[in-house]
Amino acid sequence: MAIPVLGICVFPQISVLPFFIVISFFVLTGYFLLKYKHLKDSYLYFCRLVFGLVYIGLLGAHLILLRYLPEGGAWLVVVSAITACSDSGAYFVGRAIGKHKLCPHISPNKTIEGALGGIAAGVLGAGVFAFLLLPLVYWPFLLISAVFIGAVGIVGDLAESIVKRGTGTKDSGKCLAGHGGILDRVDSLLFAVPVLYYFIIFSGV
Repeated sequence: MAIPVLGICVFPQISVLPFFIVISFFVLTGYFLLKYKHLKDSYLYFCRLVFGLVYIGLLGAHLILLRYLPEGGAWLVVVSAITACSDSGAYFVGRAIGKHKLCPHISPNKTIEGALGGIAAGVLGAGVFAFLLLPLVYWPFLLISAVFIGAVGIVGDLAESIVKRGTGTKDSGKCLAGHGGILDRVDSLLFAVPVLYYFIIFSGV
């Protein structure tokens, strides 16, 4: 699953990403065939491996691609600020005034009010860090992008909740005491970074 990310580190070009995805798929398939001889639900397990390839490998590779764009380091900080502020804003606004459930069958604690508060906090975070790091930024592009990125980040958070609910786990790992695993910290970022990357590419900003 790490092959696309490692490959993009060496060749930071979007054109080579499909090649590394294909190579990673073949490696995962070979690993599956050699490693697992007896499984009650081999299709489900294989789907999990392929999902991991897309979730970590494909989406994660865009972190590197974004970093190699002009002013990519600053954009990476800005998108991190959007997702972090959005997470915090959603939590506090949701606890304060949240009444309408956003997606109760996946994440019962998330509310529509919290999501809107999170998006607003993400836009604010984007403005602060862009002011500090991107003095020549086109502000309409930044603000519109921040709204979309904030919304996509919430979807990323819900997507990880689907994974945890489906596997019966509370946290994705134990390496970050009190914060779950690393995936719990970057779930929104994995969805947000590709969106910002393609916004920048297609808009020519």
